[in-house]
Amino acid sequence: MEPELPAPQGPQRCEALWMEDGNTVLQAEKILFKVHRSVLKAHSPVFEDMFHFPPNADEIEGCPVVQMMHDRAEDVEAMLRVLYCKVESVCHSMISSWILHWIALFRMQGTL
Repeated sequence: MEPELPAPQGPQRCEALWMEDGNTVLQAEKILFKVHRSVLKAHSPVFEDMFHFPPNADEIEGCPVVQMMHDRAEDVEAMLRVLYCKVESVCHSMISSWILHWIALFRMQGTL
């Protein structure tokens, strides 16, 4: 008898960036972020342009799901933490934390 393999897990919420009143779900790899379209549009012309197109058919809790297929989950999380001012330990490790977040943002833009 062969050992049973664990069932593959579906996407998981990032609880720190799952806004109850959010109206858009971003999925990067297997991580879900429920955020506000207005926040994304206010900070990024890419998101501004993207939201002019009709959403795909995928929805979670009535919110359209935007697949971030070319971005790493940790980079999307870093970007969202900057936009939502959720950078931990700013007082204790401000320099290293901000550097890591900016590196992630540059990686997402394809400049690194």
